[in-house]
Amino acid sequence: MWKSVNLFVILYIAICSSVKIYRYQSEEWWQKANFYQIYIRSFMDWDGDGIGDLKGLIHKVHYLNTLGVDAFCLSPIYMSPMEDFGYDTSDFMDVDPTYGTLHDFNELLTAAKYFDLKVILDLVPNHSSDEHVWFQKSLHRIEPYTNYYVWHDGEIDESGDIIPPNNWEDLYGGGSAWTWREERQQYYLHQFHHKEPDLNYNDPNLVKEIKDVLRFWLRTGIDGFRISSVDSLFEEPFSDVLDYMTAPKKHLPETYDMVKQWRKLLDEYSAETGEKKVLIVEAHGTMDQEMQYYGTPKQPGAHLVLNNKLITDLNNKSLLFHLPQDFTEFKLSKHSYRVECLTLGNQDNHRVASRFGTGLVDAMNMLSLFLPGPSFIYYGEEIGMEDTEITWEQCQDPQGINLGPRYYNEKTRDPERTPFQWDDTMNA
Repeated sequence: MWKSVNLFVILYIAICSSVKIYRYQSEEWWQKANFYQIYIRSFMDWDGDGIGDLKGLIHKVHYLNTLGVDAFCLSPIYMSPMEDFGYDTSDFMDVDPTYGTLHDFNELLTAAKYFDLKVILDLVPNHSSDEHVWFQKSLHRIEPYTNYYVWHDGEIDESGDIIPPNNWEDLYGGGSAWTWREERQQYYLHQFHHKEPDLNYNDPNLVKEIKDVLRFWLRTGIDGFRISSVDSLFEEPFSDVLDYMTAPKKHLPETYDMVKQWRKLLDEYSAETGEKKVLIVEAHGTMDQEMQYYGTPKQPGAHLVLNNKLITDLNNKSLLFHLPQDFTEFKLSKHSYRVECLTLGNQDNHRVASRFGTGLVDAMNMLSLFLPGPSFIYYGEEIGMEDTEITWEQCQDPQGINLGPRYYNEKTRDPERTPFQWDDTMNA
């Protein structure tokens, strides 16, 4: 206990001495909120099928209220074949029956409103499922869907065979980031899973479709969006840069502009309804790259940009050395349109207790709450949940499965996605 408290005091003093804190002229709720991030599949199962659902969450909204959080972020609930557990969307405007119905979602919003909790919905606009009707129509060149995705004829090698246009590999360890489709006689790009074709934001029709998706969910009464993998929206697959690591495929100027367009849409909706809607983005890059997602006062971008330095840079052996140094780099901006936000954990990284040790969980949670700006806590961190050991036979995450039984543990995200421990019984 005292070790935890002492470390917290040391870290807090070190950070505050390296960061000049500015008061915002007029604070909005999201500038100082405590956000609770929920991985819906593992939070609370109501119908007994072993998978968390909306009704389960509805019956636990009161628990969120007791935690003192101001808002919760909900992982993707859209229609999906579940090849990537909801991150492969087959319909952006409906709820997958695994989780419930639109009626259940509306009930959740009502319950959240009763406790004055804001609801933020995760959106993954970089790609869809290959089972989405858009992709099926694009596959057969049915207008206006022909260019909704990134297609390429490929190259001809010395043997006269058609090969992918470059050496890009997908991030899930599945090999080439290009998959050939006989129906269209072209390759499609997938930066993530091969069942998740990248959407083409150079097509104005696609841009309009995604804006319609935003409006659809705003009309349900949600309070904003958390955009995942926003840095991958645009890429230059036809450039001469063949090297995967240096190819221009992240943080392109067009991506910053798209975030500004979405912010404009949310601001216009907020003005019409009198209800503030918030745009949160998750981007993985340098500090300069991440700061650009905020835009400018005249052309604002995201309200919040999630920074993962507390996840990627730190462990229990590097705290005292790296943390003050990280915050010196990550000084709070003078500008009210930039509100820095550091996260301790999420569904893609090992849990706090497993990274820092169970003895430091309370200190890290306290640190997150005391830092200037909003805080984000991943479900289960408040009770010190640890990663669960997963065998190869239990592995479900495609990132792990693609690596096989020998190396699956290097990439699988299953350990940090296990059921919330409501009690000490089997399966909680």
